[in-house]
Amino acid sequence: MRPIDADFAKERIKKSDLTSREKIALLLILEDVPILAPPCNDPLTHHALDMVRGERERQCTLWGDQSGNSLFEWVSILGEEYGELCEAVNETSFSNAAHPDRGGFEAIIKEAVQVAAVAVAIIEAVHRRRPEEGTPSWNC
Repeated sequence: MRPIDADFAKERIKKSDLTSREKIALLLILEDVPILAPPCNDPLTHHALDMVRGERERQCTLWGDQSGNSLFEWVSILGEEYGELCEAVNETSFSNAAHPDRGGFEAIIKEAVQVAAVAVAIIEAVHRRRPEEGTPSWNC
């Protein structure tokens, strides 16, 4: 097998029709940078994503169509959910918790799933309302 001229290979990669991700991966390989695989085969990752999917479906059933929400409204909803997650962590972590019934690991998981599901709703909303190139941006 013939050795590869790394500089020549880097130039060819930069000029190719590969996607940016593919180019970066090949350049990292040439530089002997280890590439770590994401933990997607972890059963807990699949379980967590299933929980988020279920919560997103629950939110759709509960609140209906929210496609008219502005970005400001979405961020407000996310902030409210994040505040509840913070409260669950605080009530679990502090020995002088004011509302220990709002804490515990189940509460933390529940609130984290709700935060993630609202974040998914924001992603959905942005994809649906993404302006075409050359048009004004989405007003909040």
